[in-house]
Amino acid sequence: LLLLLCWKYCACCKACLALLPCCNQGHMVGFKEDHYMLRENLMASDHLDTPMLRSGNLKGRDMVRWKITNNVQRPGFASHASSTNPTELVPYGLSLRLARLCTENLLKPDTRECNQLRQEVEENLNEVYRQITDSHKLQQTKFRQQPNAGKKQDHTIVDTVLMAPRSAKQALLKLTEKHVEQGSFHELKVAPGYYTITADQDARGMVEFQEGVELVDVRVPLFIRPEDDDEKQLLVEAIDVPMGTATLGRRLVNITIIKEQASGVVSFEKAEYAVSGGDQVARIPVVRRILDNGKSQVSYRTQDNTAQGNRDYIPAEGDLLFQPGETWKELQVKLLELQEMDSLLRGRQTRRFHIQ
Repeated sequence: LLLLLCWKYCACCKACLALLPCCNQGHMVGFKEDHYMLRENLMASDHLDTPMLRSGNLKGRDMVRWKITNNVQRPGFASHASSTNPTELVPYGLSLRLARLCTENLLKPDTRECNQLRQEVEENLNEVYRQITDSHKLQQTKFRQQPNAGKKQDHTIVDTVLMAPRSAKQALLKLTEKHVEQGSFHELKVAPGYYTITADQDARGMVEFQEGVELVDVRVPLFIRPEDDDEKQLLVEAIDVPMGTATLGRRLVNITIIKEQASGVVSFEKAEYAVSGGDQVARIPVVRRILDNGKSQVSYRTQDNTAQGNRDYIPAEGDLLFQPGETWKELQVKLLELQEMDSLLRGRQTRRFHIQ
């Protein structure tokens, strides 16, 4: 009776053949985290493996389509870039999962097995993608494995590059999705449920949760470029579930990349400065050797030694900002007069404090 009631009143159960629990409550897929903060100088690769979780009933398969957009801190940047010169040839990164296990020799580019598979892959993919007007033959083809890919993490992933017009992005996406769904590109067998297409400012892809699988990684490109802003934002979005019964939970992931490229070397002019007891301010020059004519900012703070803060000097901390072309700044620390009791107890002892 409960099954019949569920079938009658719950529209989503019609899609799952009225299997309980009712309404797929808790059967969801979504990203594990909603924000990542990365420092460019500490990054070991140009991509990020972003975990996606599935909760609730793990029976059956769920496929999730996703996309990532670069430079979302610049409103309209991606759409403006895509509208410029539609006939311009741009590189499209393409990743597919082959219907064959990966071997150690496939990870070595000079082995016979790797060369044979590379030739087979390029011949079959070129046969399909020649439908894209003005596209070139594939290049930079290589093979790898994808960790945290469920029951197919031992399968071979092929990464390759296709040169095609900027305006061909949608046609390329539709053609790829069609052949991934069919499980073959000409005579090359691929595993359904996985692909990535990377354009110059965005990427789209699909991942698959096989039966019983709770976690898979979404490998997203990070579009690392020399012209990047000092702090740039990328947005990853789970779009939909074209196959399966899961609903989307956490859909969005924000990625912040901080660029720490040195624009100059900042240092003190000398290692030590001496002031007389009657001085009211210690003036310490700070100099910059310019490497790149941009802005530089450096933080500083005082630290007690034999001199004590609020007794011998006023503790200070803050930032020095060098404008483009600026090479010299002066840091000032206010000195306090020596009290009579201190003069008797400490005499003419030299008092020191540090600045970091």
